[in-house]
Amino acid sequence: MKINIEKSISYACIALIVLEALMLCVWQTDLLFAAQDFTVWHLTAEHFGKCIAQPLGLLLWFSAFLTQFFYYPYLGIAIMLAMWLMSYFGIAYGFRVPVRLRPLIVVLVVCIQVSITQVGYWIYTLQLSGYWFFGTVLLLWVAAFSASVRKVGEIENVFFRWMMIAVISVAWILMLTPFNGMPHFNLFEGGPSSMLMPFYIGILVVAVLAFSRFAAKYDKIALGVSVAAVVAVLNWGFLMNYHNPCFRAELRMTTYVEKAEWQKIIDTELEIDRTTTRQMQLLRDAAIICQHAPSDSILLNPNDGYRPQMITNPPVHMAYTGGDVVYYAFGMSNYSYRWSFENAVEFGFSPRRLRMLLRCAMLNGEWDLCRRYIARLRTTMFHSALADEMNALVGHPEAIAAHPEFRDVKRWQAQRDILTSDNGYPEKLIIRYLPATRKVQWNFRTSEALHTY
Repeated sequence: MKINIEKSISYACIALIVLEALMLCVWQTDLLFAAQDFTVWHLTAEHFGKCIAQPLGLLLWFSAFLTQFFYYPYLGIAIMLAMWLMSYFGIAYGFRVPVRLRPLIVVLVVCIQVSITQVGYWIYTLQLSGYWFFGTVLLLWVAAFSASVRKVGEIENVFFRWMMIAVISVAWILMLTPFNGMPHFNLFEGGPSSMLMPFYIGILVVAVLAFSRFAAKYDKIALGVSVAAVVAVLNWGFLMNYHNPCFRAELRMTTYVEKAEWQKIIDTELEIDRTTTRQMQLLRDAAIICQHAPSDSILLNPNDGYRPQMITNPPVHMAYTGGDVVYYAFGMSNYSYRWSFENAVEFGFSPRRLRMLLRCAMLNGEWDLCRRYIARLRTTMFHSALADEMNALVGHPEAIAAHPEFRDVKRWQAQRDILTSDNGYPEKLIIRYLPATRKVQWNFRTSEALHTY
């Protein structure tokens, strides 16, 4: 039986693209859900105007819009996969890519996957809301542009052909508008230049694909080079796939805090078969405390939590990663509000930060602030229902105290939550604060544990 090489290569390329999507489904659903939670996107003319006032603004606005669908991670991945497949066929057609060089298109998809899976703890300090879908949208735009140009070139009517070229050119310019600030545009602001490596490789591969039709006569060499490139980037993609179980557990535990699902927090921490992080241990301790009455005497037995590590070594400080949630879980609403607001000013008023600001304002009875944050949440895609639910509680402190999501935290809320400086280390302040205000003691195994916890 004779094997059709060209069909086999095409099917293999499509299978590899689907495999990249499955990798996201298996390892990165927690990250992708958090991606939409940290993405700033509002359905308002004001937000749209701010977006298009920066380089690549229209593309970034659309990328941030698509990121909202990661609220349902599998739906977001399905949309991304569909765009990858359309890009594959569009580039293959538009650049007239020989079949034996089409595996290079898979390299582009792997680069996009790496740009997502390498993020890890950088998610807390990433300032570009359109980052997550940026590579996918840009790839699809290149595919659409190249396919359109080829299709237009086949039009026999000269007037209509030039009219279509003008339309395509205007569309391309609109995507890049405005040009002001383009040389200083940084896709990964605040991170190391190595995080941009997937995009540099992608640009190089697109340049190769644009001229690939001239290599059609070198079939054997082309196939060998493209297969070698795919194998290399697949290994690179696996290496850069950050799926630390503690990182994923932290993302889930912060969600459980908002819903007051204390037992799930404890169970999640117990599921980890390695030394957990300081943030996880503090959230576990907060969950244990919230399951007791304030008059109970509680003795906690923490381990020596460790600082999370990544290849690119981001500045992992609890004040950025979860200080607002940890303070909130311990009933320290003013400290939670402080870090929520500071991080929102620095990194954007994303849904998670808006929700935490709203919850703190509700605990403190600041009704005007509550209405302001509710109004902002109502302009998001998937968080307006929560805003409506919280709006019904505004002005009713007795209803807030009885609400399942506020009841336990409200019981432990300090009578005098005086705001002082924690020097950016919430854990040290909490460990010293609770024994002085509640019947809570930490049983550290070593004298150094307090300073390394």
